[in-house]
Amino acid sequence: MASARHGHDDDEALHAASMEQLERRVMDLALARTSAKHGAIFLWDGKRRGLAVGFHVVEGLVVQLDQLVVPRKDGRPSGVAMHVYETNRAALVDDTHDDPHYAPYFLDVRSIAAVPIPYQRRAIGVLSVSARERGAFTKADLDELEALAASAAKFLRRAQLYRATRGEGRPFLIKGLSPEWL
Repeated sequence: MASARHGHDDDEALHAASMEQLERRVMDLALARTSAKHGAIFLWDGKRRGLAVGFHVVEGLVVQLDQLVVPRKDGRPSGVAMHVYETNRAALVDDTHDDPHYAPYFLDVRSIAAVPIPYQRRAIGVLSVSARERGAFTKADLDELEALAASAAKFLRRAQLYRATRGEGRPFLIKGLSPEWL
């Protein structure tokens, strides 16, 4: 019986490792395509009712922010990522000091390019890059991020579902989509 339990733990560890590798690869591509040094993948967390920072890179270093969730705030800025998620529209912020949606959460930046991660015509999260310099990104950078987010969406959806089922004793499998996951 102990070996069966150990096998389950190994499977969970492999899933976690592959999810991190997936997110790292998506982030590496986003940074390379936009020449950014900072970026994050936010995925909606239904249990915590906010955008969970799934993967965050600052100056080439992966920063673990597992407990950070950007919550919805009625009528107040809760960040560019939340605005992108709620509107399901990309945002190109040339100067965060002039943007009504900007709210620093870890690193104060000056410009942001953020796009929804689309799944079944809805945002499941946000792919974002940022820079300390004003006006660091262009419409072409935003287009690159949109293409990347669209191509990675089904894989990032798996990461989202994995996180939703992790720790509950429920196996990770995708049979169909249920409103409880959205």
